[in-house]
Amino acid sequence: MDPTAPKESQRHPRPSHQQLLSRCNYFVSCQLWPVHTELDPERWLSNFTEEEAEHAFYLLNAFLYFSHRLVNRLFVSSVHSLSQHIVYDAKTLADAEHKWRAFLDTTYFVPVTGEIPQVTDSGHLFARMTRDSLGIPEDRIVSAVDALYELFANPTMPLVFIDDFVGSGNQFVQTWTREYTIPGSPFKASFASVLSNGHPTNVYYCPVLCTLTGLRNIQQSCRPVTVSPAHLLGDEYNVYLPADNSVIWPGKLKSTAVAFLESACDRAGIPPGCRRGFHNLGLAVAFAHGVPDATVDLFTWNKNGWKPLIQLQ
Repeated sequence: MDPTAPKESQRHPRPSHQQLLSRCNYFVSCQLWPVHTELDPERWLSNFTEEEAEHAFYLLNAFLYFSHRLVNRLFVSSVHSLSQHIVYDAKTLADAEHKWRAFLDTTYFVPVTGEIPQVTDSGHLFARMTRDSLGIPEDRIVSAVDALYELFANPTMPLVFIDDFVGSGNQFVQTWTREYTIPGSPFKASFASVLSNGHPTNVYYCPVLCTLTGLRNIQQSCRPVTVSPAHLLGDEYNVYLPADNSVIWPGKLKSTAVAFLESACDRAGIPPGCRRGFHNLGLAVAFAHGVPDATVDLFTWNKNGWKPLIQLQ
């Protein structure tokens, strides 16, 4: 055992009811959390019995909410982290700054969307952040099909995909392998096919949050792509996997955590197949602009008298 490692009580301090609600109210006052009409921890805690209270406190204590401001800063950090790949061979600070500026001036940015883009897609939000926070001209913030057209003409062109969240990674893999009709031609092509001819690639993917499951899926299925998330979520963030390194459950609650979750879901009337989040990722995560489908339904469920922590938009 590492004597310098934090003790269990230090990694999982026992939050009292009042301390937890005071912290939540502080987050609201700092505008890290929205007002209680949108996210109400006290209302949500009232769903649980006295015997479930300690589990519920730890589950709420582990809940991660990302405000618009925080999402913006993490997104910028994710893109800026690409500099380690771009300026690694720079000899001077001036050389590094020149290489980084040249990269930004020649790169196309592509919001990742579903197969049928929707008005509510987070890609629109990230397109605005790319323009406003990174200073990228609008004519270089393009759709997947327009990016593919540019890549078809110049396979070594730098390309950065942007997104809020990667869960299973399937959505990006589909974007990567889907065939698009090249504008102005009868041909169809995919990013995978265009970049399969051995050209050196400069393709990156910058999500704000990425699960370890999604990262591995993309690395295996989209090998030329360098994934650079602002934050990586491993199994320790899965509320249904009370492993030794869990950031959710302390040691004394690990053996009963799953039973607590199942009991609460039974009472709320959540169907068994909808309890663990998409791909069984079991997350406790929400953004100001929406809740990933990998987040467990206990936080958003509003049927059978169950009071949600956060209202789905």
